[in-house]
Amino acid sequence: DVSYFKTSSPGSATVNMVKSLGEPLQVLLFFPENNEVAPEVEEYVRALRDASANLNFSAHDRLLDAELAKEHRVSREGTIVLLNDKKSESFTVSTDIVAARKRSLREFDSKFQTALMSVIRDAKIACMMVGHGELNDPKSVGAMGTPSGLAKSTRIRKELTKLNYKVEDYEGYGQPVPEDCSILFVLAPRIALLEEELRAIDDYLAEDGSAIIAMDPQAKMRLGLLQERLGASFDPTPIADDKKFMQRTRSVTDHSLILTNQVLSHASVSMVSRGAANSAMLFVGAGSFEIVPFAEGLDQYKNYNVIRSMNSSFRDLSADGVRRNYQFDKETEKRDRYNRVLAVDGNPADKTTGMRVVLISDADILTDFIIERVPIVQDMIVDAIKWTGGEEAYSGKTVSEKDERIEHTKSQDA
Repeated sequence: DVSYFKTSSPGSATVNMVKSLGEPLQVLLFFPENNEVAPEVEEYVRALRDASANLNFSAHDRLLDAELAKEHRVSREGTIVLLNDKKSESFTVSTDIVAARKRSLREFDSKFQTALMSVIRDAKIACMMVGHGELNDPKSVGAMGTPSGLAKSTRIRKELTKLNYKVEDYEGYGQPVPEDCSILFVLAPRIALLEEELRAIDDYLAEDGSAIIAMDPQAKMRLGLLQERLGASFDPTPIADDKKFMQRTRSVTDHSLILTNQVLSHASVSMVSRGAANSAMLFVGAGSFEIVPFAEGLDQYKNYNVIRSMNSSFRDLSADGVRRNYQFDKETEKRDRYNRVLAVDGNPADKTTGMRVVLISDADILTDFIIERVPIVQDMIVDAIKWTGGEEAYSGKTVSEKDERIEHTKSQDA
């Protein structure tokens, strides 16, 4: 199979997780003798053992070591068990080398990482705001205008599950954000939040809360009273770029599909900053952020312009200052590097305490449609989750050789 390369090597994210182990971790491999898949798995785990003295592994035959298999509830060949003194987690791979190379070995690093996260720490709670037409809850808009089927986000939930988060809904309406919420997600509400709802979010952030907040020119949400807490205001004027853009329809509207590699070296975008030189970030008609003073008494707070547009971009006001024309009008518009993603740190000197917020100016990039087609956007989401959750030590790449779907238009096929 010439499409299969090296999925038996762990990704840097898994290696970093293993290096951070504070207690011994045992990996049990249950494969029949002389199985062709077993060496692939052993090579993977051996690489992790070399990275940390706290990890060890052993190979077993499920039938010959029946008592051990029974103790860990192993009923199938190809089971991998991860355990420490407190808990254990297991998953299986196919023992048929042809089948394993087609699927389970290609995504082995992701499966191992998910099991590892479940063992090394208890599940955390991620709260997603609902009821205002958010990307994660588009049906809640109802008669006020349901967005298209493309305007939804389910992939973020999947990424949170992989990182051992339990996802719960948070309805807002002035109710306090749950105390056990580790990260609050506010994904571009299409209905403006009430003053009481913004106050509840502000109270949560004041108690060292963490959040990922996505804005969008088409959404009704504005930061309001959160501006002084976050040191930022949102300008909904769409950004365009007639020099650095992605060609899709070969018309001037493509100028709203902005490309940029202006990424700061910061923990909230660690994977993105490594890949930005070779893989540009995509933004779709997004707004931008302006830096404003923090509220009095928040002198320790700091914000970082972690992703900016290229210096050829401009706020698309058009000649009359109202309608967009996707073209640069030098009389009314200015080319500049506009702030696309901000990271706000409530205590930069201490990585264990303090508010952490990631502000994203383009909710479109968080939709399933974009995430599934632009891998670097998925990297950005994972980086943001790990940083806001205080787990930036686990940042890194996850190895995958899953065959990605290639879609062609009829004209391209012709």
